[in-house]
Amino acid sequence: MVAWASTSARVPDAVVDAVATAVGAEHRHDPVSPRHGGPAGNARLTAWLGLVLLVLSLAELATLVSLGSLIAPHIVIGALLVPPTLAKTATTGWRMVRYYAGDARYRTAGPPPLLLRLLGPLVVLGALAVVGSGLALVAMGGAAHDAIVTVLGFRIDAVTVHQGCFVVWAVAVGVHVLARAVPAW
Repeated sequence: MVAWASTSARVPDAVVDAVATAVGAEHRHDPVSPRHGGPAGNARLTAWLGLVLLVLSLAELATLVSLGSLIAPHIVIGALLVPPTLAKTATTGWRMVRYYAGDARYRTAGPPPLLLRLLGPLVVLGALAVVGSGLALVAMGGAAHDAIVTVLGFRIDAVTVHQGCFVVWAVAVGVHVLARAVPAW
């Protein structure tokens, strides 16, 4: 329990973990392995991929100011997002698999804070949905604006699906980035 959490007023562990992570009070120990880096190498690679994704995502967001005239850069940057998105999903998945498979080095390092474990599926599924639906839009061309279904008088087309995936991804990633950036600051 962190020092600020009073014993008289029981604070849920999830809240304590989230606040401790956000203020940088908690750090896990990532053991280093000689050949491939182990948990420390995995954490470093994942962090660098996260930084690459952050920069590319900000560039992608900048194209939204005038999507009509910036559609070509939007598509190119979106395509550039595919490899680091898949790589970061793989490095995070590797850490999770090694931890739950009982690898002593990853067990020693411990799991990420509870907030990030809860956000993880939304971040991964949101990222894959945004990238996948974006690639589908490129493949569909002009047919992307054809209605897939109409619900209560609202047309839903492939562009709407892409936008919906983006909103889910943006909220999850926004919280994720804050949870990582605040302690790093």
